[in-house]
Amino acid sequence: MKRFGISIHEAASFVIARRALGFKEILPPVLHALLPEKITGMHHWAQWAYISKILKDVRVCAFYQSDLFDIDKFRSTNEFFAPGTLTNLEQKGLSKLKSGKTAS
Repeated sequence: MKRFGISIHEAASFVIARRALGFKEILPPVLHALLPEKITGMHHWAQWAYISKILKDVRVCAFYQSDLFDIDKFRSTNEFFAPGTLTNLEQKGLSKLKSGKTAS
């Protein structure tokens, strides 16, 4: 949605139309860093389900302020969101995710 400068509803309609035409909505390469190894080889819907589950507590406005599609900008998962975008609770949730990923 942000990449094309359209509303969330227009983006959803594009996804629905693309699915009807047989296209797949794969994860952006930048989000693959959040996937554990066991999910990496699974179907793209399973990958989206995992990402949705781990990012469900992040407010929608934080995604509007991020540049998730600028792959060259990110060197680690700490840089997904601009400084000051996330609340302390959201940062705490993402830090648990990072520590859980390194343990598996």
